[in-house]
Amino acid sequence: MNRKGEVKRRLTDLSSSIESGASWSPTGQEIVFTSDRTGTPQIYRVDPDGIGITRLTYEGKYNDSPDYSPLGDAIVYVARGADGDFQICTIDTKGSDFSQLDQTGSNENPHWSPDGWHVVFCKQVGAKYDLYIMDRFKKKIKKISSDGKSSNPAWQPFAD
Repeated sequence: MNRKGEVKRRLTDLSSSIESGASWSPTGQEIVFTSDRTGTPQIYRVDPDGIGITRLTYEGKYNDSPDYSPLGDAIVYVARGADGDFQICTIDTKGSDFSQLDQTGSNENPHWSPDGWHVVFCKQVGAKYDLYIMDRFKKKIKKISSDGKSSNPAWQPFAD
C-alpha cells in the first residue's frame, strides 16, 4: 500500500500459509518476509510487484523476524536452534554467507541501527527480557536495559 494507506495490493497468494514480518530493502526494490509455505517458517524475498518469490533461508527449522540492513547488504533474523532458543543470525541478500551472531539465551526482535553498524535485540534469560546492542562487525554485545521487562526494540531514525 502507499503512504496514504491506499492502493492495497496482495503480494503472495497462498491462502494456506502464514506470512508475516515484512521488511523493505533500503532501495525499495525488494521485500523480505517470513512464510511457513514449506511447513516451517523461513525467510523469503519478493519484488514489490509480487513477482520473483525466492526462499533465502535453509539453515534451521524455524526462522523469523527478518530486517533488511539499511546498507542493503544483509538481512538479520532469528533462527530457532536445536535447544529451542532463538539466535540472532545474518545472511546476505541472496541467502548465503550465513552467520550466527550470538549463542546465549533466547534472542528475539532484531533490528538494524539506521547506520547499519549495530543490531538491537531482546534477550530472554530465565523469566527476564532485556535489550542488548551488538556491533555487527566485532560481534561485541552490550546490555542496554536491566528492568527484565524490555522487548520489541526500535531505533529512532536519523534526525537533522
